[in-house]
Amino acid sequence: MKKLLAILLLICVCFGVTACDPTSYYHYHNSERVAEITAIELINYDYPDAVQINTFFSTRGVERFDFEKMSVIEVVNEDTFADFLQDLSEIKIWTSWIHSDSPFGICLRIIYKNGDFEVVSADSELPFFARYNNRGRLRSYLGMFEENERDFSELVNKHFVTQIAVPD
Repeated sequence: MKKLLAILLLICVCFGVTACDPTSYYHYHNSERVAEITAIELINYDYPDAVQINTFFSTRGVERFDFEKMSVIEVVNEDTFADFLQDLSEIKIWTSWIHSDSPFGICLRIIYKNGDFEVVSADSELPFFARYNNRGRLRSYLGMFEENERDFSELVNKHFVTQIAVPD
């Protein structure tokens, strides 16, 4: 009886550990990563066909970044660059597996010295946050802002002339 109870307890613990949502972390709370950032852009990415995918097992469903679909709306000024990075470093990133297959709409594009870039788009139904190489090939899927639309809207509204609605 004790063996059966121990096995059931072990199964419950294993289920509890593996069934939890992915972790959250401060992706930009890393001085080496922040030092490599050269530009931050607010872009519009024209991709109306976004669909929900799951990258738990594979990231093959994530579309390649198409530079022709991107138009730059604004760029963070050098004067406010440090403030923007400070605010960005305080946003928690949730490593979600269910998200859009591509960025779409208003997005942040964070560019690094080596040409790699990260793109964040916020939508309650289809969040997106991934890192691409300089040719638009996916390097890794990162997740989403934890308070996805709210964090995104507040960050954009604070640092850009372009304003977007903050969800309730």
